Amino acid sequence: MSLLGAYSTFVAVYSALFMFFPLMIVRQWVKRKSAEGFSVMTFLLVNFMMACWVKFSLLSGDSRAFYSYSFGLTMMSSYTAVFGLYTDNKKMFVVQISVLIGLLAAIFSYVDGLPDDVVRVATMGKIAALSQTAMVGGPFFQAKEVIAKGTTEYLPFGFTLLTLTMVGNRFILGLLEGKLTVALGFFPGLAMNLATLSLFYFYPPLTWRVPIIGTGPAQKKKE
Repeated sequence: MSLLGAYSTFVAVYSALFMFFPLMIVRQWVKRKSAEGFSVMTFLLVNFMMACWVKFSLLSGDSRAFYSYSFGLTMMSSYTAVFGLYTDNKKMFVVQISVLIGLLAAIFSYVDGLPDDVVRVATMGKIAALSQTAMVGGPFFQAKEVIAKGTTEYLPFGFTLLTLTMVGNRFILGLLEGKLTVALGFFPGLAMNLATLSLFYFYPPLTWRVPIIGTGPAQKKKE
């Protein structure tokens, strides 16, 4: 196996493991018994993207992609449900979920109503690709939440760093394989995740010290 092939395999495995990264956030919610400080839009946009790719996989007959995206959708839906249990604003959560389901229903209904299979697959493929770009909104909404509170107290550093490295590796792999379109598709996400990481410097946490960056109180508060 070539070095590029080995790196490609590593990136694929690392991306698959990404579905388990949010457990860091869920663990924090359970410990605090609150999801305060987290923007659920981060999860909702991933759910939207996964659902679009599941639909595309069904239409194109790609069973491997179908099972992969179905697994991802199941995991992200579970995390979203846990957020619903711990959020203080359950009414807003219900509204957001309803909008997501309504939007997906409208898209799928439109695609299913197209004249033939080729057009349906091509159209759903374009929508799925656009939904991946929409994921950039996740870090944006999270940054908005942090700025509003003036602190990264509730933003897990580990999750942020792992997400950045996953997107960064996808971007680098696209460049190495000569797939400029793929690389450019991940660039906005890379930029937004870098911006999110910088929030730990400009809006440090109140009760814990950020690894590597070193912002926050001089000593970690003892429990």
